[in-house]
Amino acid sequence: MVSDCIEYMIANNMETVEANVEAEEAWSKHCREVAEATLFTKTESWYTGANIPGKTRRFLIYLGGAGAYRQKCTEIAENGYEEFTFEKSPAPIQGSVK
Repeated sequence: MVSDCIEYMIANNMETVEANVEAEEAWSKHCREVAEATLFTKTESWYTGANIPGKTRRFLIYLGGAGAYRQKCTEIAENGYEEFTFEKSPAPIQGSVK
């Protein structure tokens, strides 16, 4: 989860984190596929951005469930956050999120 990533960043003196483009695109595709199996994407709604004229319709909420989300977060952490780019902090980072 996000708190695990923050702990990793503190332990490794990292200041910023950003998803790699490929990982971001893959996650967005997965989210779209999950959402397409529901009725959410079949209607004009603020969920898809229909309330903003000219906005590209996209469904940005993950509907795969908390268990699947947590499993993906755990998998990413176990693989050393290889789908992310980190930048070191110029000064030591103190603290904990727990």
